[in-house]
Amino acid sequence: MQPTFGSDVYHLLFEPIDDQMLAQATRKTIGQAIDEWMPYVQIVNVKTTSRKEEHIVLIEVEYTVDGWPVENTLNMGVRI
Repeated sequence: MQPTFGSDVYHLLFEPIDDQMLAQATRKTIGQAIDEWMPYVQIVNVKTTSRKEEHIVLIEVEYTVDGWPVENTLNMGVRI
C-alpha cells in the first residue's frame, strides 16, 4: 500500500545513456530510495555492469545496517 516504495532503477534501463551515466544514475536512484525508506541502511558501494550482448544489467549493492557489525552485498540481475 506504498505506491512510491522502491527505486526507479527500471526506468533508467531504457534511457539512452552510456554505461558510465547508467552507473551514476543507478547509484543516485538507489541512494535516494534508501534515504527515504530505510535510513538505517548505509550504502558502501554500488557497482553496475552492463552485458549488452546478453541484455542484462547486473547491479551489486554493498551496504551496512546500523547496529550490525557486518557488511552485506545484494546482487541483482535485470533483463532489458
